[in-house]
Amino acid sequence: MAQHPSTPGHGSSGELTMVHDIEALADAQPDWNRLAALDASPFVTYEWICSWWSALGAGEPLCLLLRDSGGALLAGACFRRSRSGDLTAPTDVNYSPEWDVVAADDQARRRLWHEISRLGRRRVMLTPLHEGRADLATAELEASGYRVLSHVAQHRPYVPLPATWDDLLGSVKRKLRWQWRTFRSRLGGDGDGGLVLRTTSSEAGLDRDLDLFLRLEASGWKGREGTAILADPRAEQLYREFAGRAARQGWLRLSILEIDGAPLAAVYGCAFGGKAFMLKTCFDESRAEHSPGLVLLGDELFDASVDLGIVHAPSLGGRGPWRSPG
Repeated sequence: MAQHPSTPGHGSSGELTMVHDIEALADAQPDWNRLAALDASPFVTYEWICSWWSALGAGEPLCLLLRDSGGALLAGACFRRSRSGDLTAPTDVNYSPEWDVVAADDQARRRLWHEISRLGRRRVMLTPLHEGRADLATAELEASGYRVLSHVAQHRPYVPLPATWDDLLGSVKRKLRWQWRTFRSRLGGDGDGGLVLRTTSSEAGLDRDLDLFLRLEASGWKGREGTAILADPRAEQLYREFAGRAARQGWLRLSILEIDGAPLAAVYGCAFGGKAFMLKTCFDESRAEHSPGLVLLGDELFDASVDLGIVHAPSLGGRGPWRSPG
């Protein structure tokens, strides 16, 4: 949180445009997403921001676009403005593990933070600011007189993927390799048991498979504790809308592990900027003794490394999005 003691002076660097309608960013969508891909985060794309605002947005949106003299987008940021005039990131840590401005480089990022610091807002809430960019924001805000309070939280782990599947398996512990192979075999993965991984990445069949995923996610402990997506109409709207937008961009990866047509586990994710993201996962708890979630994760990493050429993906060990209580 940054708190400003007084209104800043006048003047600016770059050509700054302010937009008060999220959908009005559509004209900047290609350039915006090009900058978002530099940070390889779907949570700062036009598609995620629009979906989040449509489902969960409150207050007034305020988007800043910094362009060069030729009109090319150098940097951009979206905020929500409260009734008191404070600025907050248009995210919620329950849905978005990271947030940041998008920028062509550190110079453009610094220029945009300079412009943000001169808006004269008493408080600016930047949770959860991208871990690698916080220093630039802090420096510009403090230079303009803000008192900055920060809290460092653990971020979801990502690992670089080796060139081959065998190299990837060799990079994890022997016990984990044994577990994945053993559980996959017990589920029918090495014979005629009908174990199949289906992945939806376009709008064809999306509604059907998204319904299947949502029902499976609500069938277990999340449904019993009221934390499943279907328990909150706003969350359902967010994930349905983003799935459609991501599918139209070719980012979506809605994967379902099935045996003889029955779903065992599923992951709602996307591939963006050379990284694989698993936003939500679920599994059939009646098959928990065979760890269908682990089997699905291994198959997903195989597809990511071999078929998609993804260079970073969630880690096989430690706390990650596939084990998140959210």
